[in-house]
Amino acid sequence: MIRAISRFSGPNSCGAAPPGEATNNTLPTRSLRRVFRVDRKDIGYLRFTLESYDGMAVVSTLDPEPARIEVLIAPGCEMHVTALLDSLRKEGKGMTIEDAPVSA
Repeated sequence: MIRAISRFSGPNSCGAAPPGEATNNTLPTRSLRRVFRVDRKDIGYLRFTLESYDGMAVVSTLDPEPARIEVLIAPGCEMHVTALLDSLRKEGKGMTIEDAPVSA
């Protein structure tokens, strides 16, 4: 069971202001792009898990052979995604999720 994020109340729970609303200018206004290498068999599970938190992150497969994925993280959600990925690494058998070069 994933325990990293015990409560997530909606698309703006990471601290990002809804479109059109003023911000306090302390949060990023653009999505953060991170690239990871994972076990190929885990791509679907990882995508489903991250995207089940609506508005937090979107996962795309960059290259299925070396199993490189791109995770676009919504503004203000970086700590939540990092905690979730750390939890997935430790959960059960331990999922392999490694930082990968952006271009390869």
